[in-house]
Amino acid sequence: LKIRLLSKDAARNYGSIVRGNMLKISLISGKTIILYSESDVQSYVENYTGHNIYDAKYLISGDDAGLLNNVPSDVLGIMWSTGYESYDIYNVDTLMSQMSCIKSVY
Repeated sequence: LKIRLLSKDAARNYGSIVRGNMLKISLISGKTIILYSESDVQSYVENYTGHNIYDAKYLISGDDAGLLNNVPSDVLGIMWSTGYESYDIYNVDTLMSQMSCIKSVY
């Protein structure tokens, strides 16, 4: 998961993603998928934009991947080192198309 924050103060405001921190994906069907960060992640600043970037890896089971492939997502929640924050997903089929792409590679 590549997280791009358009704030130069993101590292101070959000902190880091600590190994084992939760990523919560709420689906339109009402189901929830909980994933956990594989490692500690610090942000880095992209030189030409000044954006803070987090490259986080979350492990996912086959069953959860199947849900993401077939059911639109609604809300994404991230546990940062400074606390939990949720984000509405407006392009609800984005994760579905991304999962299809990932499956085609394997």
